[in-house]
Amino acid sequence: MVYSGPHVSGPRFGNYELLDRIAVGGMAQLWSARRVNAADASPPTVVLKRLLPHLAQEPRLVRMFLGEARRLARLHHPNIVRVLECGEVDGDYYIALEHVPGRDLAQLLDRLVRGGPPPPGLGAAIVRDLCRALAHVHDADEGPSLVHRDVNPANIMVGLTGEVKLLDFGIAKQLIDSLDPTTRSGLLRGKLGYLAPEAIDGAEIDARVDQFAAGIVLHELLTGRRLFAGRNDMQTMGLVRAARVSPPSDVNPLVPPALDRICMQALARDPQARFDSCATMAKQLGEVTETLAWSAAQTAALVRERFAGQDERELSHTQRAAPSRRPMQRGAVALGCIAIAVAVAVGPRLLHRAGRRAEVEKAAPPPPAAASVTLLVRSIPTAAMVTLDGSGHPPGRTPLTFVMPRRSAPVRVHVAASGYRDAEVTVTPSENRELSVTLLPAPRPPDHRQGPTRKPAPTRKLSPGRPTGVGAPIDPFSEP
Repeated sequence: MVYSGPHVSGPRFGNYELLDRIAVGGMAQLWSARRVNAADASPPTVVLKRLLPHLAQEPRLVRMFLGEARRLARLHHPNIVRVLECGEVDGDYYIALEHVPGRDLAQLLDRLVRGGPPPPGLGAAIVRDLCRALAHVHDADEGPSLVHRDVNPANIMVGLTGEVKLLDFGIAKQLIDSLDPTTRSGLLRGKLGYLAPEAIDGAEIDARVDQFAAGIVLHELLTGRRLFAGRNDMQTMGLVRAARVSPPSDVNPLVPPALDRICMQALARDPQARFDSCATMAKQLGEVTETLAWSAAQTAALVRERFAGQDERELSHTQRAAPSRRPMQRGAVALGCIAIAVAVAVGPRLLHRAGRRAEVEKAAPPPPAAASVTLLVRSIPTAAMVTLDGSGHPPGRTPLTFVMPRRSAPVRVHVAASGYRDAEVTVTPSENRELSVTLLPAPRPPDHRQGPTRKPAPTRKLSPGRPTGVGAPIDPFSEP
């Protein structure tokens, strides 16, 4: 990626220069960064995933965070964002990821559906590449098979040259349950509208949950509307659990029968009725893509067309929350036809008045930006106490929505729950946003009835035999 305009130096973080903070989640912060004085052929711009400070205080979680990063670094595939290195800077643990200029699929879909459902070839091509990436993940040779568990449009990058990349494996999020096995029951990972029924039911999951999520993404690309979107979380989970799905061609007649069949098989409620692997699904989607004569160049053209006027700095590897997609409804089309018929019937005088009114509205200045924004705070566990420092808002329990004046100054969000360690996250209320915070279990006092506590094992260095000064990277291909 090449930034337009003069480069402005940012704060240093070890061997990196921080450029922009992309997002803050329940486990980590994402930053775009530039490697300083790189002597090798590594990309000058990367994305840094930094473990939140309160999570970095848990040694076991840190070991899992870095260990899983090393494992993912071995996944070399053109449709997976690469892990470049992982390391530590003054107790701040990070993973450096490949930077992909482009847009995530959630943002792209928001622009695409404004003109109706996207072309079927686009959906077939994007999900074909997504399934190729998932097949590579599931078939990893070393150790037990990985399961992504968080496949959704925000975790799929579509690049400026039409490439498709799977990202954000939720490295620490997938492993946090093992800190305290008693917290496993009832916890759902991944966005609710992209879970599989067996995940909602609490059954044993495997790679087929990723295939079901890929089917949801395909259905939404073919129809231009959300598949499982209830008025609240409970209703959404009920829709997923029932998994009653109509073929995409019911909404978009341009979808060919072969694409209907692939989508419906991936969305089978019974995991046994789905494809035997994501590789098989990818192969069949590839055949449809060839039949529809869709190419990466067409995907790239759509990305550039929908985001015309934005320079390449904006078209970056981001995971900002995309605006909510309002699906096109058939009823809206019918109402439009009725309105046209009424306009013709009432004669030219009414049309003339409407035209004059439209001219006045066009000449009027645009409305000012909203003076207030909303911050939705969720947590694991739920019903945690949330305090917003210096805002004047009374504390409350999650899930909790704050309404506050739009501003650029950051505010501190403090989250606490009995039996868990407190967490504090800093956010800037410049736009509507959702914040998800995962609390770690508090240390349990020793049980003196079971005899004296054993001495803790001696601390091991992160990278034996290598320098561990500020910014010392950890070789992702070496074991701790």
